[in-house]
Amino acid sequence: MMKQEREANTSESGFQGLLTWFAKNHVAANLLMLAVIVIGLIVSLNIRQEIYPTFTLDVVEISMEYRGASPEEVEQSIILPIESELRSMEIVREITGTASEGNARILAELIPGSDRNRGLQEITAAVQRINLFPEDAEPPVIALDNGRRRGVMYLSIYGDLDAKGLLEFAREMEDKLLSLPEISLIELRGVRSPEVHIEVPQARLRSMGLRLNDIAEAVDDAALDVPAGSIRTAGGDYLLKTKERKELAREFESIPIISRADGTKVRLKDIALVKDDFEESERESYFNGRPSIWLAVYSSETQSPLTVARAVRQFIESEKNQLPDSVGITITFDRSDDYEERINMLLTNGAIGLLLVILALGLFLELRVAFWTTAGIPVSILGSLFLLPAMDASINMISLFGFIVTLGIVVDDAVVVGEEIFHKMSLGKSRMQAAVEGVQLMAKPVLFAVSTNIIAFLPLLFVPGETGRFFYVLPAVVIAVFTVSLIECLLILPAHLAQKNKRSVFKLYNQFHAWQTRLRVRIDDLIDRWYNPVIHLVIKQRYLTCALSIGAFLIILGYTFSGRIDFTFRPSIETPFVQAEIEMPSGTPTERTREVAFLIEEAARKTIDKLGEEDILIGITTSVAERSSNGGEVSVRLVPQSERKVTPGEFAQLWRKEFPALPDVESVFFDYLIGPGGSAEIDIQISHPEVEVLRKAAAEVAKAIGKY
Repeated sequence: MMKQEREANTSESGFQGLLTWFAKNHVAANLLMLAVIVIGLIVSLNIRQEIYPTFTLDVVEISMEYRGASPEEVEQSIILPIESELRSMEIVREITGTASEGNARILAELIPGSDRNRGLQEITAAVQRINLFPEDAEPPVIALDNGRRRGVMYLSIYGDLDAKGLLEFAREMEDKLLSLPEISLIELRGVRSPEVHIEVPQARLRSMGLRLNDIAEAVDDAALDVPAGSIRTAGGDYLLKTKERKELAREFESIPIISRADGTKVRLKDIALVKDDFEESERESYFNGRPSIWLAVYSSETQSPLTVARAVRQFIESEKNQLPDSVGITITFDRSDDYEERINMLLTNGAIGLLLVILALGLFLELRVAFWTTAGIPVSILGSLFLLPAMDASINMISLFGFIVTLGIVVDDAVVVGEEIFHKMSLGKSRMQAAVEGVQLMAKPVLFAVSTNIIAFLPLLFVPGETGRFFYVLPAVVIAVFTVSLIECLLILPAHLAQKNKRSVFKLYNQFHAWQTRLRVRIDDLIDRWYNPVIHLVIKQRYLTCALSIGAFLIILGYTFSGRIDFTFRPSIETPFVQAEIEMPSGTPTERTREVAFLIEEAARKTIDKLGEEDILIGITTSVAERSSNGGEVSVRLVPQSERKVTPGEFAQLWRKEFPALPDVESVFFDYLIGPGGSAEIDIQISHPEVEVLRKAAAEVAKAIGKY
């Protein structure tokens, strides 16, 4: 007898023994389920939430300003020398240079797996060795990629104020927003850095025997914080520094330029005009035709985008009533709407999925089997939250999509195990015996099935480049959910189904159970009468079955490639934002670019007037020289689709027709799509050392494409 028990114990050792132990110990299974739920809830309150994944690339960015230079001059004097110096470096994988008026930008992509800091040091040293840069060019700014962070909301601060007044108003709004406990990170955009301008008449210099260099040296000596050594004492060392840094015009005015023998001094204000101003910049931004500054509001690692957005909306509502008519603040872009919509979609789909699963299983299986099988869905999702931080994943738009993907798959393994246990019970076995035998029988098939799903998503974890890092969280979420689902269906579910079923005192439940039994008998009868004979025939005529299957597959394949089904490799969706991008010839004055941008804005307003739809416009944002000195962009934000009849595509076509053809405009591009398939349908890049050859080649390509 003891020998038989030892043999039984040996046979149930290892994995099968673990399954049996959990099936027979419902307390352990309940504790495991409770731990998964509690830990998942705790992690859900502290896990990082963001709109889109934040990540860094193995890229070193080099930027230089060369004011007044054409793109050709920037390329020849800055980009080509840098590319030549970096091309021989082993740590650099690819170099991309972009030249625009007065600006050069070079991206050096490092080889995968290399040390980013080492790459930065080597590239910095290489650029510093170059002595061919123009004297008028600003020193190069070299930095590592600092991450792809996207703002939760973008606010437009606008008004009929000069640059100084608008900046002061924007900083006032920034300070008020930062005083809110829900907001900790804001970035001002479209702002020129403050500068102090010193203008010295040449006649004044000559009369005093001075040169501009003399004044520059005097200002440098008197306007900087300079280290002054240290004092060593018994209590420690004290560093000394002269605090002379000046930032305002009135502080510069008192700088002495000449000290006479009689003790009198000639100060800067006596020979020069000193005034507070801003750095020279061609970039301009307008909202509804009025100068504007953008505020980008971000969420930190401990803040939810929805909490930040809610606080900003409440702030704007309270401030609008207190602002004068000359200034205003409005939300121009709100990503939290999409984030909230994705969360609501997950909750809605989850609730509908739970309801459908429990109804479908409840019709044919025991209600207890249906309930505990369905309960595996929320348990698996909550448990997966515990694994996400370890995989460096957050809750964002991509991970929420991953959860939505798993909703229809995660319950499959639990259905297989639960149905097998129910089948064992229907054969007359006890609930405990049915649970043990059912989970042991289905363990390997379920393990292989879930492993196959995990393996299918596993390669997505190793996709290189920006795309791979952006979508990394998608396979991470799916793998985490499948892993917890496997644990739940093999260790927790059998213990719940093994418990004795207490007789219900509710008459309605007993009536439903009787009706369910009759329904199951009828379905079994249909299966025996119709389904089983067909299956036997299919198996018997296996060659005919294979031939018909292949034929059906070929018919479907032919129909698919016949062009009757629309196909797109990169899908795109319409947005309420319709944009027009203009490009002027190189060297076009900013005034002309601004004039054309305002003509496009006027065309947009005429389009709205002709449509005859009231209140479909939220606002128009106009940017000049934002990306390049000869470019501009006009963005029209429409109300949601439910509040208007015209689609963004129709509006873009009408807007294009309303804009007059101008001979000095190189290109105008209207866009209203986002997603991988948004923007241009075809993107052709041509490479050649000579710009003139590139222009001729581009014209030939455009001419050839225009024939189709």
